[in-house]
Amino acid sequence: MKSSIQNIVSAKDSYRKQVNIDDETCMLDILDTAGQEEYSAIREHCMRMSEGFLCVFAVDNAESFDDIRQYQEQIRRVKDADEVPMV
Repeated sequence: MKSSIQNIVSAKDSYRKQVNIDDETCMLDILDTAGQEEYSAIREHCMRMSEGFLCVFAVDNAESFDDIRQYQEQIRRVKDADEVPMV
């Protein structure tokens, strides 16, 4: 299913990087879907498949900061967990 999501999302909205964390090689897949209604259908699927989350806002847009709380609540609901790795 992961490959079908990658086919839907354009390269400018998807980032991949291999990193070394505590002597362990990890692959980071970053999918930027926030604020883009065309991705709302796949957003929850991506949340279910993800292990951690980076919530980002625009410093020049207070509304984007306020939206973070909604995304955090949605992530917890989709993951069915009170505690989810998220920054």
